Amino acid sequence: MLANFKALTFVSITLCLPGVTTSAVKTPTKKAKSACDVAMQLRQMADSARTKITSTQEAVKTMLATASKLDVIANGVNTNTGWAAAYLRTIYIQKAAEANDKLAANAPALLKGIEALSRLAGSQEAISRLSQLQLQDLNMAAAAAHATTGTKGQLKPKLDDALKAHCVGEDESRQKGSSDENHDGQHKNAITIVTVTPAQPGTALGSYLTICGSNSINSGAPDTERCTSTQATNIGFKGGKVFTTAVTVTHSASTGGTTSYTDVGSDATTPNKATLKAELALVLDMLQAATGLGTITPPATIESAFDAASAGTSIAKALAGHEATAEQPNLKEKVKHTTEELFGKERNSIKTQITQLLNTFQPSKAAGSDGAKKLDSINAPEELSKAATYYTIKNFIDEEEQKKKNQENPSCPTKTGKLEEPKKISSRMQKAYNGATLQG
Repeated sequence: MLANFKALTFVSITLCLPGVTTSAVKTPTKKAKSACDVAMQLRQMADSARTKITSTQEAVKTMLATASKLDVIANGVNTNTGWAAAYLRTIYIQKAAEANDKLAANAPALLKGIEALSRLAGSQEAISRLSQLQLQDLNMAAAAAHATTGTKGQLKPKLDDALKAHCVGEDESRQKGSSDENHDGQHKNAITIVTVTPAQPGTALGSYLTICGSNSINSGAPDTERCTSTQATNIGFKGGKVFTTAVTVTHSASTGGTTSYTDVGSDATTPNKATLKAELALVLDMLQAATGLGTITPPATIESAFDAASAGTSIAKALAGHEATAEQPNLKEKVKHTTEELFGKERNSIKTQITQLLNTFQPSKAAGSDGAKKLDSINAPEELSKAATYYTIKNFIDEEEQKKKNQENPSCPTKTGKLEEPKKISSRMQKAYNGATLQG
């Protein structure tokens, strides 16, 4: 039985995979109206990607904790229920390992994409602030006065003081999005980007960012009605915004078998086209990595982790080699018998006994616990490791003592190659079966 079980657990590792569903990072559904809107949307994307990493880590942690609890039962129960727990333990270890491998393969791209989104969001917040920068009007006055040291004309920038963090509302949270227009449904992974360019001066004298001249008007702010071509006795300057913003939507598209984001910005914009292309390439890699990672969750219950067909295949291979199947005529009954011995009829060992032990068994103080915690409530890796170690050693000691007793009393029946009948369960485990409250 032991030799076959070792083979069985080895085979089970190759057959049991973690539960994975495809799930992408959430991308914006609405077009952003402002740079602050864009920053909010990009940070939400980064948060969504970050959650995929942390949720996978939590799933791995949960599966390893369950494997450790099953390890305690496997070493603390001298019945076939212990073997069933050991089999399930390998399933959970494999699920955790598969999940960890997926995370290791996809986390670098996810993290780089999160960093790119954070940089882009930061640039959008800076753009939102700097887009408010203006040059103030220089009022009309004698040209000589504007050119004199004591009364010199100055083009002064204006940017109102910001008393709160930018793009943050009155309640100190990120500003709510003002978007109400949906992205084109045909555009995949659409993202809005705001860029800025230096503002171009107006075309008429006295329009924004132009000089105004007049021989008669010598005070007040310039405007197109107060300026006369070729006159320069009195001059002034009409102020205005320094930067012009442009709101553009980009999305992923495939060309010639290659997928990338459509171009946004130009050599003259900030951020420029090259910067945005590089950052958006990292974002696209992140989205693809998120799809590759999927959503990994632990089995909802111990029973749901068990796959009867997979177990049957594992048992067949353990009995007759790697080419064996559970449906072979010469193995079918053996597989059925072994399955019932190992997992109980209708899988009662899993449905009832293991689940009951997880919910009621309290490891002793000698096992590193306080003697009052039920196994299901223990999640600290160190506590679970100590408990598993204790019952492994205790099981070994008990078996050695039993061997000595058998040698001293040769009339005891010897083992055969057949599956043994279930032995007596340890006293502490028996109390757990009976629902008794155990003390340390």
